[in-house]
Amino acid sequence: SEMFKVPENLRAKAHVKSMEEHKAMYKASIEDPETFWGDVARQFHWETPFTKVGPTYNFDGAKGPDRT
Repeated sequence: SEMFKVPENLRAKAHVKSMEEHKAMYKASIEDPETFWGDVARQFHWETPFTKVGPTYNFDGAKGPDRT
């Protein structure tokens, strides 16, 4: 497959500037989703600040409700 280099002026304006940065962000989102997504959400204006990142899911229905 063919790859094309991103022009530096475009890369400088990008939210995610490299594959390494993408991988680090993905890892953080998996290992600590509440912190990761909380940090992302804080970049936006909220009329009422949020107090919890969620919703959370239980993928094993035998252990209770599937969503809290």
